[in-house]
Amino acid sequence: MPANKESVKMNKIVTSGLIIVIASALGVYCSTAAVQCGSSTDTFHIGMKIGSSGPDVRNWQCFLQAKGFGLTEDNSDHVRHDTAHHPYPRPDGKFDGETAEATMRFQASTSYSKHPIAVTGTVTFATYWKAVRAGMPKYPTVRPSNLGPLHFAAVAVNQFRVPMAQGCADSASPVWADVAYWQTYLVNMGYLPQTGFPTGTFGSTTQMATENFQSDYGVTGDVSGTVGTNTFNKAESNGMPTYTKVPGSTCN
Repeated sequence: MPANKESVKMNKIVTSGLIIVIASALGVYCSTAAVQCGSSTDTFHIGMKIGSSGPDVRNWQCFLQAKGFGLTEDNSDHVRHDTAHHPYPRPDGKFDGETAEATMRFQASTSYSKHPIAVTGTVTFATYWKAVRAGMPKYPTVRPSNLGPLHFAAVAVNQFRVPMAQGCADSASPVWADVAYWQTYLVNMGYLPQTGFPTGTFGSTTQMATENFQSDYGVTGDVSGTVGTNTFNKAESNGMPTYTKVPGSTCN
């Protein structure tokens, strides 16, 4: 698809996300009412994307349909449709392109919230937690082996400054790559976009993504938006590689 068409398509999706957010404030979209199609014990594979299939895809489609993130009858506008007459996405358990678009609209609906998530069309951990907060059952999750590398391999230094906060940056002397490590982890978890990161600089976007991670995983005791000991430990227990912690004063 030509770049200009991709841009137009993404703009439509983000615009539809804004429509959904405004409507949500009016009580039209995405209430927190529970939505359950299958059993609450069904497993839920993180990383579902085009080509995935199974009961968890069906449960995801059911959630999207119930919350109004489907397509109109003619497939041209990204607004809520009458699911009674034009049901979409059909809960058939097949993750196709239209299911990916519906997923992107759900993700885009968070763009203007306190804790936005990356719009990828893939069901990331961040997407899962947003859906749970919106009423989807807390299905037991399964992490795929091919979710993506959590290491930033450009620099082979495995020390990690804790606490790490806005203003920290990777540098050549001494050679630090821990900000990029953290950002790569957030990318793979769905809290930072796949394009443009890692940057090696802990800015406001990384701070917001860190706050989002802390909120979803119930991290307490650390300064909001700062990678303290509790945030570091929670990330390690949820797929981040093991790094050697060193005092965060080196960020200053």
